Amino acid sequence: RSGEYTLALVAGFDEAGSELARETLFEEAMAIVPSRLEKLALRRGSELSVLSIEPGSATGRALRARLSRLARERGVRLEIAATIQSYTAVVQLARAGFGHGLAPRSLAIALGVPGSALVELPKPGLHRPIQLVGRAAAFSREPAAGFADELRRALARAGIQGQEFRARAL
Repeated sequence: RSGEYTLALVAGFDEAGSELARETLFEEAMAIVPSRLEKLALRRGSELSVLSIEPGSATGRALRARLSRLARERGVRLEIAATIQSYTAVVQLARAGFGHGLAPRSLAIALGVPGSALVELPKPGLHRPIQLVGRAAAFSREPAAGFADELRRALARAGIQGQEFRARAL
């Protein structure tokens, strides 16, 4: 907002009425990291306490309405029992047995959690937007315009442009 940066790649930015322009590049899938990676099943009518990111963060604000929709439409209620400042900490605390964690699927996999250990949320799932954000004029001027174009092309080559991003364990 201060104009110090031309563009930013932001997870979860959801500020209606902001003077900043934004382009959603893709939606990143969220998943449950079970406590100690033990088996966990979610069914319609399930309620689950989870560790997650602080509610004042961009992702926390973006997920608030999406969590309500998940409860209303899919019958799965996730109660944020405790909040932490980073998803890396959420994943590590869940692995260590401090509770179930709600975190980006891709981050959990990057931190070594097997994809098969993660609990997927009922379709259509829960996602956080990954957006390119900046002043509207910045999107049309070089070098920012060139960077944005190259980023879009790289995402298209990776097959994730404009769609859900689901990391796969290698």
